[in-house]
Amino acid sequence: MDFLFKLYIKSSIHVGFAMVFFALITYHNFSIVVDSNYVVILFLGTLICYNFLKYSRLFFGIKNQNRLLKSIFTITAIAIFILPFFCYKLLFKPFSLLVSVVVLVFLYPKIRVNGVLKITWLSFVVSCVTVYIPLESSAIKGFQLLVDFVLRFLFVILLMLPFEMNDLEFDQNSIKTIPLRVGILKTKWLAVLLFVLLLLLYGFCFLFKVYTAKSIVIACLMCGFVCLFALSFYKKYNYYVLYFIIESAPLFWYYLLII
Repeated sequence: MDFLFKLYIKSSIHVGFAMVFFALITYHNFSIVVDSNYVVILFLGTLICYNFLKYSRLFFGIKNQNRLLKSIFTITAIAIFILPFFCYKLLFKPFSLLVSVVVLVFLYPKIRVNGVLKITWLSFVVSCVTVYIPLESSAIKGFQLLVDFVLRFLFVILLMLPFEMNDLEFDQNSIKTIPLRVGILKTKWLAVLLFVLLLLLYGFCFLFKVYTAKSIVIACLMCGFVCLFALSFYKKYNYYVLYFIIESAPLFWYYLLII
């Protein structure tokens, strides 16, 4: 059971579900019919891209890998095999946008050395595939798309701060992450600043009726949950528990929306 849980986290299956639920939140907030084909592509594409970025060098030495890495390799290979069947059914516009985002993914190794740029880049990519593409492929344009994109962008940055703090002792000094630049305390203050900014923006959305009142309340609660988690961060968090809880935020968010 312990092996399966580690495999679930390490193979990026959990983060794949997180991306799917981020997209489902977008579909729900704007009452758009869910494109199930795109959702499957998003899940498989996330799994493939994350695993490629994390393990590409190790995959070439498959004979020397342990059981966990071999299992991750197998899961990734299956995802690569299945993905084209769903891409074939995808409309040209979302497919072309998705290809553009994939190009950005391959820039990650060069961007990673700049911690501030890395976190903003990742937030931008997540916002593109979970907000921009689903909305651009629908009738939702302009102001609503921009507002939802900015809110998702800021929320993902907030969501990533606990990971940045957790990785502090593992990151090389050459990778100038936010905690390495300013320290844990100031990183926590940044989380508070982002939380306040998100509350203000959601207040703006309430005034202009961008979302329903229920959606806004739930979004603010989720922002508060992630902010409190960042503020309560300490180095003894279990790696797998941290990743499971934080990456479950969009799952909890969507569940609260539909109940």
